[in-house]
Amino acid sequence: MGSHRAIGAAACVGAVAALVISACDERKLAPLDGEEQDEAGADAGDPAPPRAEPGRHTVTVVETRRIVPSDGLPADARPDNSNNNLDVIRHAGRVFLAWRTAPDHFASDKTRIVVVSSDDEITWRLEATFTAGTDLREPRLLALGDALFLYISELGNDPLRFEPRGVRFTRRGADGTWSALAPALRTTRLAAPDRDAGAGDPDAGDPDASADAGTDAGDPDAGDPDAGTDAGAGGAPGVPMTGYIAWRTRTERGVPYMTAYLGGEHIYAFDGLPLDVELLTTRDGVTWGPVGPTPESAVVYRGGGSETDFAIGDDGALFGVIRNEAGDTSGWGSKVCRAEAGALFRWTCVTDKKKYDSPLVFWHDGEAYLVGRRNVTETGDYDLGSRELSAQGETLKFQLDYRKRKKRCAIWRFVPGEQRVAYLLDLPSRGDTCFAARITTTSPTELAIYNYSSDVDGPDVSWADGQAGPTYVYRHLVRFSPR
Repeated sequence: MGSHRAIGAAACVGAVAALVISACDERKLAPLDGEEQDEAGADAGDPAPPRAEPGRHTVTVVETRRIVPSDGLPADARPDNSNNNLDVIRHAGRVFLAWRTAPDHFASDKTRIVVVSSDDEITWRLEATFTAGTDLREPRLLALGDALFLYISELGNDPLRFEPRGVRFTRRGADGTWSALAPALRTTRLAAPDRDAGAGDPDAGDPDASADAGTDAGDPDAGDPDAGTDAGAGGAPGVPMTGYIAWRTRTERGVPYMTAYLGGEHIYAFDGLPLDVELLTTRDGVTWGPVGPTPESAVVYRGGGSETDFAIGDDGALFGVIRNEAGDTSGWGSKVCRAEAGALFRWTCVTDKKKYDSPLVFWHDGEAYLVGRRNVTETGDYDLGSRELSAQGETLKFQLDYRKRKKRCAIWRFVPGEQRVAYLLDLPSRGDTCFAARITTTSPTELAIYNYSSDVDGPDVSWADGQAGPTYVYRHLVRFSPR
């Protein structure tokens, strides 16, 4: 998220200024070779990774390859200095990759969302480039039948603020052209699914609900900004998703889902106001509504959480992770969550002191996995345990400590029966890193995981320094060998 200069700005005028005097220089460059680093940035004495706790599989990285920039990109997909927030999907026999490119990690009116596609993940062709004269983030791809949707979250362009404006979408037509960006819509009640069309029931978590969830996506009006204002028989009208950030779109067992959060501006305002995390579904890719039976059931968590992802297991149960940066009465870090089949909207969560930023959750061969940012400290915790300040003061203190530490993009697994995640390994990564997405490969034991990072062969800088420097998109071939 492009908001960490906002932390420094708030810190310099806040009541806890004594904690944050080092945060006012937000644009410090990575140290040159031989230049002294601060106490958090020295290579010597870095704590060892956590102890690995493998489950059903031994997980190894087979290959790492840089995609952005690379010789395989077309000239008209020219990347800028910072290449980060991304998504990847297989659709219509090709791999589609969307990513944010900008001068740096922070909000900018020069931001572009670039979409390319490939049949071999080596040579790519340009699909589309999107700009809006303001900051754009969190590109999310979703295939509904023959249609491919891209959702983009729009924010303000002030690098000192985090200002969510809402979610926009574009739809790729049969001729390969993409529609103009239009507001994604939010309804309090979707029309009942057409059972004859075979769409799965998102309430049921039915492992057999595998029919095409995108039968409505072929509607030529699906890319029309006015389409979906009437959600159909039995549905309520949709309104633009103003103020939302769409974190993840995915199809699970034939059902399309979106996790989104509302109130993100409160995270870095340090005002203590809560955020809502919602679990939504759609019939047409345009209008999104609650998975559960009531308007209120859309909210699966209220508190300090934001970025949220989940996967559904073989028995229909849900495994989820919420980034809990702003904190709640139980503490700070993350929420590790579960929901039972038949009640996917009813989450129960426990607090984890580690903050798994930009979480990717997926199910593979009988086990749920998490990919997220790892804090390179002795404990890896975001919540440092202190309670001397107000909740807002502790939030600010934790953020400022966290941003000066080194980071990795790591893989964890959900431990059955314990509602916790266990560390497995780090992907090649450092500096400003993570925001993973994954696709299947031709091998049932291998997945391709895409993420972004500072140069994986470059200086091992702090997260803050990495955000000011160049970042790249990588593809990791990861093998899951049964034990």
